[in-house]
Amino acid sequence: LLGVALICREGELEPELAAQIHSGHRRPRGQLLPQTLLAHCGYAEAGTYRYARIMRIAIHPARQRSGWGRHMVQQLSQWASTQHFSFIGAALAATPELLPFWREQGFLPVRLGLSRDHASGTHSAILLKALQPEAQARASEWHNGFVQSLPHYLPRQWRMLPTELVSQLLSPTDQQAS
Repeated sequence: LLGVALICREGELEPELAAQIHSGHRRPRGQLLPQTLLAHCGYAEAGTYRYARIMRIAIHPARQRSGWGRHMVQQLSQWASTQHFSFIGAALAATPELLPFWREQGFLPVRLGLSRDHASGTHSAILLKALQPEAQARASEWHNGFVQSLPHYLPRQWRMLPTELVSQLLSPTDQQAS
């Protein structure tokens, strides 16, 4: 056994539920990606998409840093694409050590939590990778919205972010792998 991954299917919400989440009246379990995009980012159309969320990924310690994690994420992306998911995504601790792994594989940051997680002491990040042509423009739009909001929040909520992390969050998308 070299590694394991746990994937959660999310999205394709009923319009009424999506509207309730968007307005802040509902918070259903098991819908982290669309719920975050609807309620926190204000993207009313986010509930209509299908998401494959990587909840956990682990590689055997003896095989870490040898490309197995990258290979696993590539295989998961291919599988999710053949299953007609619009996006594959993850919620993770936003650290300068972790973010490059995901950015190198084409995942785009679309949200950064405003407060630090009590357990990890880090802000959480939501990253998405578009898997279908019709989702590409939406992923770029959501990423650009995040990048444009970053300077607004830096002086207050994110003033303690490491400079290296801010640079990674703002790095151009054209330098990322597809």
